[in-house]
Amino acid sequence: MELIRANQVSKELLINFLQGNQNVNEDQLLDKGHVVVDNDRLIGCFVLEEVEDNQIWLQQLYVIKEEAMKLPILIEAILTLAKQQAAMTIYVNSHQLLVDIILESLQFRQEAEGVLLNGIYRSTGKWWTYPIT
Repeated sequence: MELIRANQVSKELLINFLQGNQNVNEDQLLDKGHVVVDNDRLIGCFVLEEVEDNQIWLQQLYVIKEEAMKLPILIEAILTLAKQQAAMTIYVNSHQLLVDIILESLQFRQEAEGVLLNGIYRSTGKWWTYPIT
């Protein structure tokens, strides 16, 4: 599994991937995102957006259904990437039970309430944080 900046993969490969995944914001993915490549095939994507000094918000985390079992490995790889970017905290907003279970098993902390990111209070879904050391 390899993480590659979305703007560095072929346009054809990216278009084919996005056609089956309309919930992904293509502009944001190309600007700040990465794709997940496994065996020369795009299997997922995500965006890491810096929201404040040394704090990153993991957005648009998506993995194709057939590769869902790789989600824990992908999240660990994303944490490594965030650490390389000198992040101290990563935020994740989850709307799926499977993601909640994985985040909890990786020792993310669920926030009791929403979080304040970029000056906006965000409360939908479950919010998780992870201190990167």
